[in-house]
Amino acid sequence: MVTHRARATPESDPFRAMGDATRRKILLSLLDGPAPVYTIAEQFHVTRPAISRHLRVLKDAGLVRQEKSGREILYHLDPDAIAEVRRWLDAFWVKGLMKLKKSAEGKLR
Repeated sequence: MVTHRARATPESDPFRAMGDATRRKILLSLLDGPAPVYTIAEQFHVTRPAISRHLRVLKDAGLVRQEKSGREILYHLDPDAIAEVRRWLDAFWVKGLMKLKKSAEGKLR
C-alpha cells in the first residue's frame, strides 16, 4: 500500500481517501491551485463542514496540505504524495500488462 508515513493506518491510506467521489473531485479542483474551504465548497452541493471533513481525510492521507494565509487556510495538493500514488499505479499497470502479454502469448499458466 502506498503511504509516506512510518506506519500505515486506514486514515493515512491515500487510496482509501480517494475512494470517495467527492474527495476525488476536491483533488481535481485543487489542480487549479490552492483554495480555501469556502471556495472549494462552492463547487459542491454539500455543506462547508462536510467539505472540511473531506479535506481532513485527504490531509490525513497526505494528499493535501494546509497553509495559513492571513486569516484563511489554503489547501494545496501535495505533489510528492500524488507522485507516490502515480508510481504505485504505474508499477501496477506495468506488472498487469506484462501478465496480459504473457497470457496472450500462451506463457502464463
